[in-house]
This record gives sequence, C-alpha cells and structure tokens, in this order.
Amino acid sequence: MSGRPPGASLLRRGALGFWLCGLGVLGLTRAYLAAFRGGGFAADAVTWIWLGGSALVMVIGMLLVVQAVRRGR
Repeated sequence: MSGRPPGASLLRRGALGFWLCGLGVLGLTRAYLAAFRGGGFAADAVTWIWLGGSALVMVIGMLLVVQAVRRGR
C-alpha cells in the first residue's frame, strides 16, 4: 500500500505549483503585451523586471509540480 492518503491526486499534490505556473503565464502575457505595445519590441526597465519575475515564478511552479510527480511514484 502506498504511503499517501487516498484522494491525493497530482492536481491536489501539485496545486501550489500549478497555481504559480498560471500566475507566471499571466505575467509573461502582460510583459509580452507591454513590450509590443507600440508595434515593435520596446521593453523598458519595468517590463524587463516583470518578465524576469514572471519567469522566476513559473520556474518555481514547475519545480513544485515535478516534485509532486516524483512524490506520487
């Protein structure tokens, strides 16, 4: 028998990771829209910070999801 409680699906174990990935996607979308607002790529300092923070949040979320997958094996 497995050591995890019944009903501990991947969605439940990795909920925080999935949530952070969703926030990262929203942030990357916002950075993309801000960078291409004028038609061409023109990113200011705020857009670069937003892009970097969103990418970092997304990487942390993916690491948490991978950890949840490994925990489920």
